[in-house]
Parts: sequence; C-alpha cells; structure tokens
Amino acid sequence: MLKLLTSIVVLLIFLVIGMLFLIPSDFTRKNIDLTTGKISQYYDINNNMLTPLLNTISYNDPMVDTIAQRVQSTCQLMDNTCLTFETFKLLHNEITYNNTQERIIKFPSGTIRTGQGSDKDLTVLTASVLTSLGVPNYLVYNGQTYHNMVCKVPRDKLYKLIDQDINNNTLVNTNLTLNRSEVWQASPEPNIVGNYQFKINASAPVTFALFLNTDLMSAYLSNRNELGLTTCIAEGQNISLTCTITSQRNTMVIIAGTKVTTVNLRMLDEKLLLGDLKTYNVKGEQCLPLDLSLQKGYAYPGRNDNNNKGLIIMKVPPEPITLK
Repeated sequence: MLKLLTSIVVLLIFLVIGMLFLIPSDFTRKNIDLTTGKISQYYDINNNMLTPLLNTISYNDPMVDTIAQRVQSTCQLMDNTCLTFETFKLLHNEITYNNTQERIIKFPSGTIRTGQGSDKDLTVLTASVLTSLGVPNYLVYNGQTYHNMVCKVPRDKLYKLIDQDINNNTLVNTNLTLNRSEVWQASPEPNIVGNYQFKINASAPVTFALFLNTDLMSAYLSNRNELGLTTCIAEGQNISLTCTITSQRNTMVIIAGTKVTTVNLRMLDEKLLLGDLKTYNVKGEQCLPLDLSLQKGYAYPGRNDNNNKGLIIMKVPPEPITLK
C-alpha cells in the first residue's frame, strides 16, 4: 500500500512538471529589472494585473479593423516600424487619455466610440490594433499604470520617422512686420507645456525672449541690462533655440532693432536625439514602450516618463487563447 501511494505521488509530481513545460514561454508574465534590462523572474500567464487586459483584446472587431486599415494606408509597405509609429500617432491624436481609476476595462469598440479611455483602455485598444496589423506586442504594467511595448522595431528607423514628423508638425508659423524698436508679444495655448524649438528668420537682427509672466517681461523691457528675468533669450537674424514653457502665464516677445523688420517665427516640438528613445532587452530583443497616456510635450514611441524599478509584461498572442 505504501509503495502504491509513493508511486502515485511520484506520478503526480511528474505530471505537474510536465504541465509547467506545456505553458507557452512567450505568453508568460515576466518581471524586468529596468536597471539591467534583463528578465529577473517568470510567472504563470494567469495573473491579476494583466490577464483582465488580455481577455479584453478584440481580434475581430470591425471598428478596430477600420483603424488598422487607416494606419496601413499611410504605410506603403507592411513595415513594423511604420505601422507602430502611425498606430501610436493616430490613437494619441484621436483618443483622449482619461486619468481615472475605474475597475471596468472597456472593449476597444467602446473606447473608439467614446473617444477616451483610461490607461487600461488605451493599452487594450493599442494591442488590438497592433495585433490586427500583425505587429508583435506586449502588455505592460509598471507598478502604477499600463501601456504597451513593441519589439523587432529598429530604433534608428523609428527615430527617422519621429524626426521627420517633428519637422513637419509646425505648432506656430507666424509672419510679422515690426517697426523700429517695436515689441511683439504672445502667450502659449493652455495645452502647450514642455520643451519646444523656436526658429526665427528676420530681415534684420532681433531679440527673442521668453518670460515666466508679464511682470518679468515688463521689468526686462524697462531695464534690459537686468539679468535673470528671462528663462530663454537669443539675439540675431537667424535664431534657433529650445525653450521650456511651463504654463499659459509664460510670455514670449520679439523685439525689433533700429529698422523695420520682417520676421518669420516657427515653433516646433523639441528636437529629439536617438538616445531619447528608450529600449528594454526582452529575450535578446530590443523593445520600445508605447505609452498613450503621455500628456505634456511631444509624445512618441520610445518615450517613458516613469521611474520604476521593474516592469511586468505579457506578450499578446496573435490569435485568441483560452485563459482561466
């Protein structure tokens, strides 16, 4: 009898071990140490943080397919880099992030219809569109919020698309004619906060300056020798500089010199460097975060504003799988 029980126990142990090997390793939850970019722990796919999102992804939703077709029409080739960038750009422009802590996760069609969603909703929608396009992607939980991650997207190719988009996306393009010593002033729109490029081409030298408020501007105009009043300043005929806008109270001015001057002012998103695109090593592949909840400044694939000690990620299967 004892031998029979022992045999049964041994058999059960082997069955459990065998079942563990049957779990698809690509679809397991992984904990990544951001300091090294390496996976430190493995967990079963069924976890409380990401499984609810995976269960909400739509694989055959006409509304998701419509967005995927719009993305595909902007990419001449089925190139993962272009598809990833255009998906991020379209969704970030058309779906508003709603900073709520709702427990209910909307299906992608609900997020599309309402035009807004929580970080969970945006993550599910992004995963649904990318999966529809055939782009491998992950769900990500950083300990605070949810977002997506894509792999097999060359960072240098993505950087070229981002750089081109910044140069094409002029936020302000104003032509001015200033009389002698005339001062032109303006304040930013409410949603303009962050670092921006200012490019000025003038027929004669001018002064460009940015102030935190109109009081500091007035003090500067009354005594231009007083230092420390401006947050950003440059003089010349062709000016290119990056300044930080902190609120709608900020004021920018252009001051003409001793003659009538024509001026073209362009304001663009901040110039990025290749190193600004963050990547993480997942099973030997370089992967980029996609966070649609980014609000301030220029949002782009590879931007990560969260300082977290680790990520929990789960690969999205290309077809539906049954989860408990």
